[in-house]
Amino acid sequence: MMNYRKINQEELEDLTLENGRKLLLSVGYVEDGSYSDRDEYDDGGYYHYDQYYTLYNSDEDELDRVSFVTIYEKTGECSEDDKFIRTYWNSLYV
Repeated sequence: MMNYRKINQEELEDLTLENGRKLLLSVGYVEDGSYSDRDEYDDGGYYHYDQYYTLYNSDEDELDRVSFVTIYEKTGECSEDDKFIRTYWNSLYV
């Protein structure tokens, strides 16, 4: 049986995506999808890309969800050309 532990926002504050991912996976979270609202903005607009991590119990009920958010400025048709702005961890309330 897996031991689950809900992560506090403060534990993720200064961690990179890779280090936060390792921490989350080690306590039972799963990498659980992503979302971007890039298509909703014109050039010059700011958009975000979220990578989600979710903690489930043994009955597959969602206990917690956090995301690693990356903010970009849209600069053209190709997302690879967009300007990186910043990243942060965000706790999502379940």
